[in-house]
Amino acid sequence: MFLRIVMATLAAAASFGVQAASGWVALSGANSETTFINRSSIHTQGQFVDVEVLRDFAETVTLGNDPQSGTPLYTHRSVTLSYRVDCSTNTLAMSEWQMFEKNLGQGALVWNQNNVTGLAFLPAVDAEMRAVLRSACATTTVSR
Repeated sequence: MFLRIVMATLAAAASFGVQAASGWVALSGANSETTFINRSSIHTQGQFVDVEVLRDFAETVTLGNDPQSGTPLYTHRSVTLSYRVDCSTNTLAMSEWQMFEKNLGQGALVWNQNNVTGLAFLPAVDAEMRAVLRSACATTTVSR
């Protein structure tokens, strides 16, 4: 129980720090303790809307282990994701992601992937993606 209280306090402090420092806000409809959206990143690009999301992990995440050495691959504590959203079809595609060694997008860059051609637009399949879709489309619908 004590550990849960400590973790909740740390998550709240991290959330406040992210929000105060850079315009990142807790993403409603997703795990607001670990997922944030950058409201200032929401921009219309033709028929699409671009938006950035930050996932912050309490523990180190890996993408598996090297089959020969057993060494963990791509260890990271946070990742930024750039989504391209098509509000007319309620679909989205991940156009870029960056994994960072430390929390809140800090530390060494572990992996950077940019995919601006051949994007695979899919319906939102989880709470985070649905919240990104709602945020991007609600913001741009008002401004159009």
